[in-house]
Amino acid sequence: MTLYRQLIIGVSLLFFVLLAGVEAIYLANSRAQLQEQLSSQAQDAATSLAMRLATLKSLEDRALVETLVNPFFDRGYFSEIRVVSVGGEALVRRVLTPAQGDV
Repeated sequence: MTLYRQLIIGVSLLFFVLLAGVEAIYLANSRAQLQEQLSSQAQDAATSLAMRLATLKSLEDRALVETLVNPFFDRGYFSEIRVVSVGGEALVRRVLTPAQGDV
């Protein structure tokens, strides 16, 4: 094998390794940014729901509380939403059931 061919192969391998490293860094940064964005959206949704619930005179009207919770849950961004009273009692709890394997 000639020196020219060895240099071409070496530079090509080096370029491929650098490209793979840059891509791995890019994917890690993208994943971190997406997680941060989702966390921020979840916090904003929780704050919005809490502000809506705060306008109620009483949380004893479970139908009204469920009416306020349902739009947040139906968007599909959350696997579980719970409204808990000051005493720790769960007033409303909505849980997303996992999808079946072949669906």
